[in-house]
Amino acid sequence: PAAPRNATYQSYASTLAQKGHPTLLYVAPSHTAFLISSYSGAAFCFSYAAFNFWSSYLNPPPGLSTWVPIAFGAICVGMSAMGAWLMLGPSRIVRTITAIPKVPTVTAAAGKNITASGTPELQIEIELRKMFPVPFFPARKLYIQPEQLVMDSQLVRPVDRRLSPAEVHAMRMQEEAERQKQLEYERSHILSAPFRHMSRAFYSLFKAIGRTWTREGFVKVGANGKMYKLDITGGWALDGGKALDRLATLK
Repeated sequence: PAAPRNATYQSYASTLAQKGHPTLLYVAPSHTAFLISSYSGAAFCFSYAAFNFWSSYLNPPPGLSTWVPIAFGAICVGMSAMGAWLMLGPSRIVRTITAIPKVPTVTAAAGKNITASGTPELQIEIELRKMFPVPFFPARKLYIQPEQLVMDSQLVRPVDRRLSPAEVHAMRMQEEAERQKQLEYERSHILSAPFRHMSRAFYSLFKAIGRTWTREGFVKVGANGKMYKLDITGGWALDGGKALDRLATLK
């Protein structure tokens, strides 16, 4: 069952609606390696299926048993299905989520829209990542009400106990010190930087290959009765993801 919307949701949604500008809630990380892995795997599966279907099923070598072409035909069907599954991996990936205040309007007798007096409404814009990087084609965007946004799990895990302000400050100071340490290391080891960046690129590629098969790191997000994929392995989220947790309905 869906989690009930409480006063926290109402107050937070009202706060975002009162703002005079859109509020960015989520930005997905780069999926270049994931796209390359998915489409290269799909191309291999389709190529394998086409070649073996032609050479082993339609034109089998003479002297083969009757069951061999049939077995290869079944294998080709399975490889084609696997290629289709890999090709659909990058579909319905959320790129950005934005909260947009919307002032209610009414239609006058003359047919013109005029601004109505009342509380501004909040609208959620979900921009999907394009499956293929085709230029001149805009990305698909969805516009829904906050109560129509559904997630199957929270982005932020609940803590066992509430941290004190001093502990929160200490954690932030530690994170900032780690970032400064990494930045200083990059500046003081310039000659080895290309090798480190190359190592990270290969690591990202191999990790993307694994995610191509496991679909690891994606949270299911529902909007308008359809399911989409939200990448939680990187990127950026407002307030560490708490903003989306406050607005979305948990199922």
